[in-house]
Amino acid sequence: MVDAEFNRRNTLLAFNAGLWESQFVRFNSMGSELERFPCRLSVAETDGEIVASLTNLKSEAINCMHFQDLPDEMDVMKGGHWSLGPLQLQPASHWGAEFCICDRDQRRRVVIKYSPSGFDSCVLIWDQSAPNQPIVSSSPMQFQCLSVSGASSGHRLWQCGEELEILVMEEPGNGKPGVTGLRWRPRPETTLECMRNYDSEGRFNHQ
Repeated sequence: MVDAEFNRRNTLLAFNAGLWESQFVRFNSMGSELERFPCRLSVAETDGEIVASLTNLKSEAINCMHFQDLPDEMDVMKGGHWSLGPLQLQPASHWGAEFCICDRDQRRRVVIKYSPSGFDSCVLIWDQSAPNQPIVSSSPMQFQCLSVSGASSGHRLWQCGEELEILVMEEPGNGKPGVTGLRWRPRPETTLECMRNYDSEGRFNHQ
């Protein structure tokens, strides 16, 4: 049931607007770090439009996104967490999804990419409200693959350090329900997550 009092757009801005210092870390299909680069992200509402401007501080490349209404493909939760991905999965296709978890002056994000054979790669992003810098391990990172069973069988759970876990589908769009997303433990007593659930026909179920 949709909560009539819940405004997705206002919630997105309340938790995500501002200036963020970011560290992007790219991983391959085996969970090994490939590269990393710092970025600066600005999210603001201007003349009724939401404007997101990302500057790669290494290459100086700038990417901007403008939109008035949130796309149907975006799911926004009451804590300001959000995800963006396809509404319908197609068998043996290339696709991707982005997930963001908000906690006070920090965020954790991941962009997960799939190929016809399953999980292909991902980019983990550490965001810290400017002018502070996100704290990221200086050593090259390697995911640890954790076993899953029961309702989560058919998935792979990647763990990055003690705080982050990424759940990926082994065979998305194969006629079975599936879930993919990000889990973050910003503090020992707190676990936050943002997931996208797909039914057996590949349709996305809004939370």
